[in-house]
Amino acid sequence: FWVENRGDTEIGLLWNGAESLQELLHYDGCMTEWLTVPAGSAVATNPQGMRYVRMYVSGDCGAPFQAEIRLEAAGVALNQVGQLQVDQPLMRRIYDVSVHTSRVCHQIGLWDGIKRDRLNWAYDIYLAAKTEYSLWDDYSVLKRSLRELGRTPYGYWMNNLPSYTLWWLSSIWEYYFETGDRAFVLELREELLRHIAWVRANADAGTGVFMPEAEGTYSFIEWSPMAESESWACLNAIYSMTKSQMQQLAGDIPELGIQWGEPRAELDESRFIGSSYALLTSVIGIKSGYVGEEQARRFLLGYRLRDPLTPLSAYWLAECYSEYGMHERAW
Repeated sequence: FWVENRGDTEIGLLWNGAESLQELLHYDGCMTEWLTVPAGSAVATNPQGMRYVRMYVSGDCGAPFQAEIRLEAAGVALNQVGQLQVDQPLMRRIYDVSVHTSRVCHQIGLWDGIKRDRLNWAYDIYLAAKTEYSLWDDYSVLKRSLRELGRTPYGYWMNNLPSYTLWWLSSIWEYYFETGDRAFVLELREELLRHIAWVRANADAGTGVFMPEAEGTYSFIEWSPMAESESWACLNAIYSMTKSQMQQLAGDIPELGIQWGEPRAELDESRFIGSSYALLTSVIGIKSGYVGEEQARRFLLGYRLRDPLTPLSAYWLAECYSEYGMHERAW
């Protein structure tokens, strides 16, 4: 929106923005900005990801003011090319809400959630990108988000989380796998090599263990409760998956110059399968191959949905079901 000050004195304008009226009236963390508008001038701003705005005008006590505020609706022009055909009304409603959520999260960057930080979080982008490949005909927002995260300097984890740097690397492989866009991957060559070098600097070259000094300490994997030993095992499982994907990428695009030959860390499947373990621990163990086929089938056939179940663990559970041909369970 534009704010044009038609008065003789400077004014200030404070606004709060939200996606819903409920959020606007009751959420202390609403998006907020302070604008200073000199007399006779106009100021523009671009509130991201909101449809309701509340404004307060500030100025000298008792002074008259005259201001014009012009609002425009703006958003990324996404053409939906993917569809779902299903005879289940509930699944249809879930799908429609999901499409809407994906659309409103495609703005300046690919956000983790329209009502939350409006920031680029690497793991959220990794999963959100999967909607890209099946729904939209334009990947410009996704590519912009991956570029921004890629600017993280050597010696720092993306979003300050080791696992999120790994998920960013996996996102590059998935993007290439889904689109075949070599040019974009080659554009990120410097970033890829920089982050791979930092990851490798934190792995034991002899054992292939990632962050060996961190065993027994907590590393964030997702929001569901997880023991320290589980989080470390999951981190190494993700590391193993990422390394495998980068090796595949190196084979397909040798011009990248990726060299990543450390051995795969030896982790027993008991690190991932147990009655007290978080669901994500088990399914990441299955996806990474640390849990063998016999034990994986036994777990998947015996598992019954229970809390805590997150969108992240539910996604990977459905992936594992499908990978083992249990498609009805995946649905």
